[in-house]
Amino acid sequence: YTPRWVVKFLVDNSLGKLYLEMYPDSDIKNNYKIANAPATQTRERKSLKEIRLIDPATGSGNFMLYAFDLFYDLYLDQKENYGADYDENQIDKLIIENNLHGVDLDDRSIQLAQLGLYIKAKRRKRSIRIDHFNVVSSDFWLPEYEQVKDMFESGATLDSRQKEIIRDIWTDLQQAYKFGSLIRLEEKLSIQLHGLKQQFDRTQLSMFDENTLANYEQFRDDFFVNLQRAVEQNAARQGSSFLNTKTQDAITFLQLLTQKYDVAVANPPYTDSADFGEELKTFINANYTKPYKFNTNLYASFIKRCCELTEEDGLVGIIHPHTFMFIKTFEDVRKYLIEHTHIDLLVDYGLDRVNLFGTNILLDATW
Repeated sequence: YTPRWVVKFLVDNSLGKLYLEMYPDSDIKNNYKIANAPATQTRERKSLKEIRLIDPATGSGNFMLYAFDLFYDLYLDQKENYGADYDENQIDKLIIENNLHGVDLDDRSIQLAQLGLYIKAKRRKRSIRIDHFNVVSSDFWLPEYEQVKDMFESGATLDSRQKEIIRDIWTDLQQAYKFGSLIRLEEKLSIQLHGLKQQFDRTQLSMFDENTLANYEQFRDDFFVNLQRAVEQNAARQGSSFLNTKTQDAITFLQLLTQKYDVAVANPPYTDSADFGEELKTFINANYTKPYKFNTNLYASFIKRCCELTEEDGLVGIIHPHTFMFIKTFEDVRKYLIEHTHIDLLVDYGLDRVNLFGTNILLDATW
């Protein structure tokens, strides 16, 4: 659970800040407490329907529910002050189906998050119909790779490395119920492609080699098309059943993890690597140690994941322990943040151990 004032601070200073970077004269700056609000436009404007926010550790949806309210005010601001032609009766539907995204391991938590959003929408417009939520549980089932491999390999000219990549990612996807949004689909392919490119010296890159790289780019595009087709076909085979419903969740999960976001917000799990357990330790070491080590604590892995999920100019708002600033095993985390991100705002409660989460939980928190 994340206290509402922490949620408000993080969402206001990520989503709210992003909006003011596009519309610095908006009255939003007077209605919300946003630090370092820009005086001039610093970001190219985009349609509000296209702005995506994700919470990769959604829980019961505290960030989603507050972001819903802020998004609603942003839509009204667009309509009243910038000439947007949004139907006020459909704003709730636009927010739920276009703007808000989330993943969690726990089915019941996601059900609560969806219910909370649904109730918010129904309170404004009882007749509104929500066709689709982008807030999903990763607790779904997929068959063994042998049952679907023809969809990837039949009629395609794949080398042994490509086949290995496909099998590896499918195996990861089968473990989504354990690892959720930490599964790296797009990133894993990109790493493989980068590895291929590194094999060639730029001064010796031949036309054949360029064609090879182009083939790998096409392979990546084809892979995601075939991946969704394999999941959809598996759902069709199951017929109308609970299992089919859960397999449909896999399709949404795929979509969420293979697109970029403007904003990521989170209060991730704080679990030291000594407490991971064998499966989680193996997974984290395989996916979050190169080229930077984000495997010391689970919250560190989520810092990296939030950065991966957002656009190059996206914003991340996250609360976590402040140990990453001091301990040697977090050295790579510090190096990554310095070399690849810009910290716009940091709040450190330091050693006074302010009680944020209740009388029984003490935490040295940073966000």
